[in-house]
Amino acid sequence: MLTRVRLIILTVLFVAVAAAFAAFAVLPRRYQVREQLSGIAVFWHEDEAFVFVDHRAMARSTNAVLERLPQSGWWVALGTMGGDWRVFSQTTIAYHLAGEALERFELPGAVMTPSWDLEDGRLVARARLPMDQGRGFGWTGRGFARLGARAAPIPRPSTRTLQADDQEQDEGQLADFGPVAAEARERLKKAGWHFKHLSGYEGARGAVELPIALRSQSCTLSLRSQRRDEIMFPFTTSVELRSDRLSPSTQVLFEDAGWKRIPRAEFEARSDPTQQRSSSFPTSMLVLLVLWLGFLVLKVGGVAAWLLPFLGLKRRLVKSVATTMSFPPAIPEQFPRLDRPRLEAFSRDLEALGFEKLLDTSPIADSPTYPPNFSRIYAHRRQGCFGIIMQPFPSIGGPIELRCMLSGYLDDGWSVGVSNGKPLAASALVRRPRAIGVSLPAASPAELLARFLQFRDRACTDLGVRPIADTSLEMFIQRTLDNLVEIREAMKKRNFAAGLGQYYSRKLGLQRQKAQLAWLGDYPKIAEERKAAGLGPGFCGAEMLE
Repeated sequence: MLTRVRLIILTVLFVAVAAAFAAFAVLPRRYQVREQLSGIAVFWHEDEAFVFVDHRAMARSTNAVLERLPQSGWWVALGTMGGDWRVFSQTTIAYHLAGEALERFELPGAVMTPSWDLEDGRLVARARLPMDQGRGFGWTGRGFARLGARAAPIPRPSTRTLQADDQEQDEGQLADFGPVAAEARERLKKAGWHFKHLSGYEGARGAVELPIALRSQSCTLSLRSQRRDEIMFPFTTSVELRSDRLSPSTQVLFEDAGWKRIPRAEFEARSDPTQQRSSSFPTSMLVLLVLWLGFLVLKVGGVAAWLLPFLGLKRRLVKSVATTMSFPPAIPEQFPRLDRPRLEAFSRDLEALGFEKLLDTSPIADSPTYPPNFSRIYAHRRQGCFGIIMQPFPSIGGPIELRCMLSGYLDDGWSVGVSNGKPLAASALVRRPRAIGVSLPAASPAELLARFLQFRDRACTDLGVRPIADTSLEMFIQRTLDNLVEIREAMKKRNFAAGLGQYYSRKLGLQRQKAQLAWLGDYPKIAEERKAAGLGPGFCGAEMLE
């Protein structure tokens, strides 16, 4: 039985913990930056070669306590939670080799996902996606000219002939959206250019070399990685170019030198002004502490019976999740409160982007808490994704704003989604580890599609999976039913206290906006595990969320 003496002891502990958090928050901050390799592109032709080394800087503000924490286990999670992490814009270092001269050009704010091509016989890199805000660049013969933000033209759809799986080429249906589109690839080959794109982490299992044969010399590009005792950065990588005609013969093009101290002014100046500063104080944990103390007071005050319904809340919530769902046809006229102008505007935008309407429906679930809603379901065959325009009509609080969502399914049970609706507080309780997504309030369908393709491309690279191209209505319905099973299982395994804290943090507006807009699930963990095993570049999706 919890006595008043024990309550006093627990209250003192609560105050001590809160005071520790407050003291932690006011410690002097230290600012550090670390350069991370994000990709390498190599082009060579006759007697000249280009090596483009892309890297991004990860910055953090920390303090004396965080810097002394072990770099393993749960200590890493604690250190990550307490720091202010920021991702700086991408920088491309271009090297031009001709004869004995190796020229270096720094191209800050370069495009993140370049599309390479030849213009007037010279290399050009432009943005592959409209959402990429970086600047392109092109070789002029003496240096690089910066190009505007105009994206490279996306190839127009054409009729494809399907092949058996064992006869398909590696590029598959997404070849046109790689770093070198099919038409540009042919132009490069016809002009005698050779090219190679590397993630930068091919040397995780041992040094690797790329021979570059020029007319007057032979060069070798080498990648070497060394393992470090850090979970977030398990490898340091160096990139070197070796040739007998260079002085010295081995030139270091990139080297991960670990964390480097920088002044606060540089930390703030290099930060994207649209990034919201993260708090070093874990708000959700404070909410949990307040709720916990409140429950203790109620129990000692003789009103424990009031709490009994709460004790079975998790079980009742799990039972409230639907187990099946049907999709009867519906018409907009069935819903007088439907936002018809917004529905028609989103429909026109999706159809202009190549989406085809599959069904107008009002899904029915075997759950009394599932609200009526109108849904218009689209599919994009070429991009392998679905578009859903949906507006729920809950019995309490009036209709929720109509929103547009794009989603796609990947191998191994992964799915990626983007939405232009505001995040709902209840979504904190039903998240699944392999259903990742981002909310982009007020984004247009065109912006959603661009961000979706960029996010899916990055996730596929980091996780080593491929998109599922089936966009039939049957596929959509089956995956929706599978999602219900996954939600129930995820809720059973979830730490309900943590989920409840996040729910009320959202409900009360205490949670950081950035944390509400994105859910990455197991994506960072599995991507870093693959990186540690030498199978991928690690988690590189943070920049997609900025």
